[in-house]
Amino acid sequence: MARKRLRSEDVLAAIQQMNSDSDDSDLESNSGASVASDDDVGSSDRLDNTDVDDVDCTQTDDDSDEWRKLSTTANNFTQLPFSLTNTGFQLSGTDVPEDETGFFQLFFSDTLFQELAENTNEYAHVNLSKMQLRARSIWHKWADVTADEMKAYIAVILNMAMNEKPGVFDYFSKQWVTHMPFFSDIFSRDRFLQIRWMLHVTSSANGNTDKISNMVKHIKSKCMEYFVAGRDIAIDETTVAFKGRAGFKMYNPQKPTKWGLRIYTLGDSATGYIVTFELGMLNEVRIFEIRLKYSDSNSFFAPLIFDSEICWWT
Repeated sequence: MARKRLRSEDVLAAIQQMNSDSDDSDLESNSGASVASDDDVGSSDRLDNTDVDDVDCTQTDDDSDEWRKLSTTANNFTQLPFSLTNTGFQLSGTDVPEDETGFFQLFFSDTLFQELAENTNEYAHVNLSKMQLRARSIWHKWADVTADEMKAYIAVILNMAMNEKPGVFDYFSKQWVTHMPFFSDIFSRDRFLQIRWMLHVTSSANGNTDKISNMVKHIKSKCMEYFVAGRDIAIDETTVAFKGRAGFKMYNPQKPTKWGLRIYTLGDSATGYIVTFELGMLNEVRIFEIRLKYSDSNSFFAPLIFDSEICWWT
């Protein structure tokens, strides 16, 4: 739920109301506390035209109930100039895809599908060499997966998500009532199961997220390649609904999406574009490296280090 931003006059009015409602004994016991005067409330009206960054919504050091105004130069705060010029989307003209499939392929490129096919084949060869196959085993018909087959497999998975059925076999049912020709026209049931059982994203895995590390790295690089964030950015956490097997799956009964994968995202405030993201792990500190491009083709990395509660610039 988004947090409501209170205006300065609302805060002062609330403090004044709390003090006016208290009895005399409370006022005597809290003689050190000062009540907001009419002049204070009147001065708050002048805060409407000030920048939000110029107002400090913290109490003063003398434990009073008064609010104070701070300038951008207070407490030795230095505002760094924003000098990037080539911000926003980096595609133009004929580079912009014409349909949804084209945009999908910007991030899931042919290079990625070829890598997925090679890693799946490698994993299949290692495991099949250790198996003692039965006479009627479907693995006798195993053939290496091609990049085009991997594209078709992803398309079938996406369509399955939009057409829920009790089990995988139901998608390849030949019964007239439940038959859906899309799935059986692309794959036979055995071939689909072969790819599903041998699917391997990376050639080696050493952790919970390392099994998909190369895919995550590829998509993150594409996110930063096609868009350069502007001055105003926002870091937030999001939950991707998921109930499968994953070591970093989280459960929060107070959220609309109770089961899922926690992902920290950095987005451009003007467009909502996700510039980069990081898989969230419990009690771990993550580092975002945000590439900012200058007009002279130079680039640097501005690391953002944060945990599950705190975020700060280094």
